[in-house]
Amino acid sequence: MTGALIDNDVLYKTAAFGVLGKMMASGPFRVQHYSMLGAAKYMITKRLTKRPPARGSSSALAEFEAAIAAISVLEPTDEEIRFAATLEFLAQELNLELDGGESILCAILLNRKSDYIFTGDKRAIRAVSGLLAQDNTLGLSEKIVCLEQIFMWLIQHADSTEVRTAICAEPTVDKSLANCFSCLSPTVQIESWREGLNSHIEDLKQRAPGVLATHN
Repeated sequence: MTGALIDNDVLYKTAAFGVLGKMMASGPFRVQHYSMLGAAKYMITKRLTKRPPARGSSSALAEFEAAIAAISVLEPTDEEIRFAATLEFLAQELNLELDGGESILCAILLNRKSDYIFTGDKRAIRAVSGLLAQDNTLGLSEKIVCLEQIFMWLIQHADSTEVRTAICAEPTVDKSLANCFSCLSPTVQIESWREGLNSHIEDLKQRAPGVLATHN
């Protein structure tokens, strides 16, 4: 069964947009099983409460709670924590930024043979690419799915108009996505949305080669 680890950024933004459940049901990159770190629920709940979407925190929190009922909760082992610290140190040596949450997800993916990490952290993606450039046996090649890839999948496999409406209702959650979906130009059609998303994906592939998942 294809599995993915979801980082806090993707959890927060899809929850704020109200599409977390829709994303999971659509199965990006054929994923059938989702996991998150144990602390994620509390961190996302806090963010949704402190920075509620326009539709209000109550509905966003209710949707988030309903969606994460289908997400497994993982806690890192001591070995995974140590390996995550090593990854962070190696990234720092390369003047790259890999924070604790992302490094732990990398360690868990490698140790437990998961398939993908869904992340909105572009700095982490570049850091993983830098680590792969130093050691191509690391096991993280084509294991990362970025936020734009997730939404590209969504407009191809879910109701694209509903997805755009959700994003444009919350344009401050992710300004880059709001631009991709031309939220200030209501007459722009899906072809333009695809072009916007694909432009960001291709740019990231250039900046962080070897990291983004390619099979969809």
